[in-house]
Amino acid sequence: MPRTGQLSRVDEERQSIRREKVQELLLQGLTHRAIAAVVECSLATVSLDVSWIKRNWREKMAEQYDDMRAMELKKLDALEAALWPAAMAGKPHVVERVIAVMDHRAKMMGLYAPTTTRVPVITDDMLDALIAKKEAELLELTAGRTESIEAGETEEAPDGARGREVNSTV
Repeated sequence: MPRTGQLSRVDEERQSIRREKVQELLLQGLTHRAIAAVVECSLATVSLDVSWIKRNWREKMAEQYDDMRAMELKKLDALEAALWPAAMAGKPHVVERVIAVMDHRAKMMGLYAPTTTRVPVITDDMLDALIAKKEAELLELTAGRTESIEAGETEEAPDGARGREVNSTV
C-alpha cells in the first residue's frame, strides 16, 4: 500500500498518460480550461500538470545546454591545441586565431565582467522642480525689467546705441 502523498503504480501510469496528453494540447495552444475539458479533469489538475511539464522542460533544456556548452568548449580546446605549435613558432596570423579561440572560450564561460551603462533618468518630480526653478528665475528677471520700464528707463543695446522706450507693463 502506498504511503500518503505517493501514487500507486497504476495511478503513476495514469498521471503519466494524462500529462503527455496535457503537454500535447498545451503545445497546440489550448487554454487550461479547454485542456481540462478534453482530458476530463479539474482545472487545478491541469494547472499542476502544466507546472510540472514546464519545470521538466526547463530541466531538460538546462541539461542540453550544459552538454552543448561542454561540447563547444571541447571543440575550442581541440582548435587551440592544433594551432598552438604554429602560434608558439611566432606566426602572427596563427597567434591572432589562438587569441580569438581564447576570447570565445572566455565569453562562453562568462569570464568577462558584465558591462554596465548608467542612463540618467529624469523623474516627474525632478522635471517639476526644474520647471519651478526656471519659472522663479524668469519671474525674478521680468520683475526687474518691469520695474525699470515703469520708471522710464531704457536699456542700452550691446553696441552702445540706445534702445527704444517701451511703455507697457508686463
